[in-house]
This record gives sequence, C-alpha cells and structure tokens, in this order.
Amino acid sequence: MANRRTREDARSRLGERTAQIVQFRDDGLLLWEIAEHVGVTKERVRQILAKARSLGAGPRPPSQVVTRQASILLGLSAEMRPGSFRRLMAKFGVGPVASKRGRLYWSVANLRGIKAPKCQVCGSPIPLSRYSRSVTCSRACSMARRYNQSARRKAGAAKPGSATTGS
Repeated sequence: MANRRTREDARSRLGERTAQIVQFRDDGLLLWEIAEHVGVTKERVRQILAKARSLGAGPRPPSQVVTRQASILLGLSAEMRPGSFRRLMAKFGVGPVASKRGRLYWSVANLRGIKAPKCQVCGSPIPLSRYSRSVTCSRACSMARRYNQSARRKAGAAKPGSATTGS
C-alpha cells in the first residue's frame, strides 16, 4: 500500500502532459499510439516515460505484452515469428489472452510460470530457443541420443538364436 501511495504522490507532482502520457501507457497504448495522441515523437514519449520512472511515477508494469515483448521476456529472439512463438507456447500449454489490432497479447503471469524443460539425455535445462527444435540441450547430447537409438535398433534386430555358426 505504501508503494501505491508514493506513486500517487509522485504522479501528483508531474506536469499535465506527462501525467497524461503515463496514464496512456497504463491503459496499454504503445509508444507510437501515445505519440500520435500527444503530438510528439515516439522517442520523446520514451524519454518522458523514463523521466517519470526515475521520479517514481512511472507506469505500472504491464499485465499483458505483445508477442515480440513476450519473446524478449523469455530470452528468445525478438525477431521470432508470431506463429513459431505460438507453437512453442502451445507446448507449454500457454495461449494468447487477447488479439487486438492483429496482434497477439500474452499474460506476463503465464509467461513467468514457464519452466525450462529438461534434456532427455543429461537432464540439464534446455534453452527455450533450442526447445522449439529439439528435446536435447546441446549438439553433443543430440548425437548421444541418436547413437543410443541406433544401438537399440541394432540390438533389437539381432535376436538371440538367429545367429548362424559357420561349419
């Protein structure tokens, strides 16, 4: 509660335009949308929000983020395609919470609940960027997994009693 009071106190000391920009950001508008409303550049909006944050009056952390921000939050590439990101999240049972203006929005709480899967060979955590393509943590584990699979196939093909002895 004390944190909320200090944020409200800090917001009361902001100028009218800065308070309006912070409120727009709290409402979930993107920087370029705020820039169009206020009549400044996107970079200037970012600077104003940074100054408001330093004064303790910045916007609340978002509860939902777009696909690009979600991939960055998880340590993935910012250029990951939305379809690929959606398929990866489906493996974890996480789906988008909304779709607005052609963008998928993801719940930050759901994304924070994602735990790194374990490698099937050594048991160490698999980086999410690799998990979209593989169930192993590294190339070495992938090669060991293939070797083990081929050894099992060969062992299954050579059944006892089927070997012939030469006379």
